[in-house]
Amino acid sequence: MVDCHAHLDELNDLSESLKEAREAGVKGIIAVGMDVESNKKILQIAQGSPGYVYPALGYHIKLLREVLHANFCSE
Repeated sequence: MVDCHAHLDELNDLSESLKEAREAGVKGIIAVGMDVESNKKILQIAQGSPGYVYPALGYHIKLLREVLHANFCSE
């Protein structure tokens, strides 16, 4: 089993959560970011768990709309 959408950067106890996932039989986790800061955290987490945590970097659509509006829309 693979967890295909996890916000690992939001967990209070990442180490314990990863341990519990392994014990439950999870073979890998795709960790998702949703902005610059969470993407950086996800990369750090993935680097700390190679072969188990895989990063999926991007922007949440709501945040992307805000960035695009702020930079490209005139009032």
